[in-house]
Amino acid sequence: MKTAVIGRSAMAIALRASLLTCFLSGLLSLGCATPPKPRELDALEKLRADPAMPAARKKGARSVQESRQVLRGGHREVAEQRSQRVGHHALLGQIFFRHALALADQDKSNARIGDAEDALAATAEELAKTQKDLEDENEKIGLLSKAAHQNEEMKALTAQMAADKKANEDKLSQEKLRADTGDRISDAELAIKTAETVNAAKYAPELYKSAAQILAKAQMEFQAGQMDQAQSSAGIAKKTADDAAAAAKPSYARDSQAEENRKKADGLFAEASRIPE
Repeated sequence: MKTAVIGRSAMAIALRASLLTCFLSGLLSLGCATPPKPRELDALEKLRADPAMPAARKKGARSVQESRQVLRGGHREVAEQRSQRVGHHALLGQIFFRHALALADQDKSNARIGDAEDALAATAEELAKTQKDLEDENEKIGLLSKAAHQNEEMKALTAQMAADKKANEDKLSQEKLRADTGDRISDAELAIKTAETVNAAKYAPELYKSAAQILAKAQMEFQAGQMDQAQSSAGIAKKTADDAAAAAKPSYARDSQAEENRKKADGLFAEASRIPE
């Protein structure tokens, strides 16, 4: 009976050794497998090909240069099979690229503001000229007032000059209102672009669609000269876009992480299936 117990113990030890060997072989095989290319790295490469990137290179040259270095680092990590750091490199590169794009967009907005300010300055200059003309005409009126028979002509001239002054003041006010409205529409456009970065069209479709429609309405009102209505619509569009971004962000982050985990699992499964039994 003692011999039988010893035999069973020896068999158990041999079985455990065999299982341990298989387990270590599997771990070594998985460690040598080439990890899949991270989704963030693909996104970074697509972002680099953005049509707006040439303008971004001029405005944010340093950010673009840093993003290129990060991209090269990400490729190096993939080549050296250090996938745990690739995602970090890729996300950092996206931040640099997006910063450069934002600087380029800001340049465009500043150019529009500059155009509006030039128009405003030209209107102010015209108003000053009109004011001077008004003062000149007032001098004439003073001379005309000396003659009683010219009294009616003086009244008509005074009324005309007042109307001209009011017309120029109204024009200046309209130009300022138009510039302010353009700024609000730009803010709404930027809010929608921000919502697109977290795929709000998928994760908050109703809010995103509503924001886009209200922005289109604001742009049409702007073109039609309905500045008060356009300002109101632009403000609503911006708030709706901000709400869409906030609503989509948690789902976007969760699905992005889940997709990354799934791809990693699929890659490991594919590598494991090629290991000979």
